[in-house]
Amino acid sequence: MLNILRRIAALLALVNSLALAQEDCTKFVVFDEYSSSSDYASYERLKTATCQDTVKDVGSAKSQSLSLGIPTEVADDVFNIKFDGKTSDQNWDTWKQHFCQSTYYEAQTQLSEKHISKVFSDNALAAVKACEASDQNYAYFQINKPGDRFSYRFKKRDGKETLKKATLSGNLASADCPADNPFKLTSMQRLFGYDLSGVPLQADCPWNGQSGAMSLTLKNGGIVTADLPKLQRVDIPPPPPPAPPPKPIMIFWTTNNWMRGPFSITLPIGNLTCTQTGKSGGWRAGTGEAINSRVCPDLTLNKGNNSFDSRDYDSDYTDNYGVCSYIISCTQN
Repeated sequence: MLNILRRIAALLALVNSLALAQEDCTKFVVFDEYSSSSDYASYERLKTATCQDTVKDVGSAKSQSLSLGIPTEVADDVFNIKFDGKTSDQNWDTWKQHFCQSTYYEAQTQLSEKHISKVFSDNALAAVKACEASDQNYAYFQINKPGDRFSYRFKKRDGKETLKKATLSGNLASADCPADNPFKLTSMQRLFGYDLSGVPLQADCPWNGQSGAMSLTLKNGGIVTADLPKLQRVDIPPPPPPAPPPKPIMIFWTTNNWMRGPFSITLPIGNLTCTQTGKSGGWRAGTGEAINSRVCPDLTLNKGNNSFDSRDYDSDYTDNYGVCSYIISCTQN
């Protein structure tokens, strides 16, 4: 049963990719095997695509993701994650803010059954194959799984074609792939043009994650340009963030006017670690003293019955009077 479901999923991916090819394969120009190496890398890659000022809504986020080689199916899975109970199509601005500040571990539970790296890999490969099978000129970059090299591949449409010039711009050029001759053509090929009637045109180059573009000048097809965006490397996922410290439980308590001897404050729940963090007010012992002439005493935690006690009130007086207010901060053990 599982194998049948996988075949159906692969077929649907191919159908979606064929629709992409028939529409415009120039939108899908990065085949990124590196970012589909793990769910973590796929999640971070989508954040790179989405968390830009130019991305204003779900539609532009999906378009931007596609241009960076992220299949629509991956974007759909991630955009359906809920932050504060809402998905991206319910409140885009708030959702985007949460998403861009999130870590993969925050969304891991919601994505646990999605396997977005597998969705990424299967659909990206299907899209490339469909675009190569189309009747369009198709140029794309392929990032290898280690993420240290890229390949540029160009499949021409049917008919005779000649490469007149190729330029590798931005930060992609290297000794292995010169900016003005990335395919290492001979002097005669560069002078008279390179016949593209044979195998697809291909260049394999080292890469350090930087951006750039490959531009081809064709005799019949004009200029074909493909952009490779900068890719933030995520070789080693960081450990899950530590659990946030427990929020303190604040207790505000005030004595009654007549304070005769020791009193206690019973805490609302058990198993707490508490400290007194503030106090105010005052009291007197007997009518012979001025009101509030004595400072309110500190409280002492009585662990035996989970209460705070005051031992400092003078119980010998029968006319104690005062009001003392306390702030107690507790954390659950």
